[in-house]
Amino acid sequence: MSAPKHDLLRAVELALADEWDAAHQLVQPYEDDAIAAWIHAVLHKLEGDLSNARYWYRRVFESMTSSAG
Repeated sequence: MSAPKHDLLRAVELALADEWDAAHQLVQPYEDDAIAAWIHAVLHKLEGDLSNARYWYRRVFESMTSSAG
């Protein structure tokens, strides 16, 4: 499912305001959306959760390559 652009933008705004949990809640339902997965990866990286960040970066790659056809 594609993430609505306003949810993605709001997640970035929340992350910039150090509202990590709220940002996570906005992107988590869209785990198959490459942009949402990328935001999720960045959130984990900024939090210092590097293993989880790597997982979400892999999801971005998988999402991008599977949609390339």
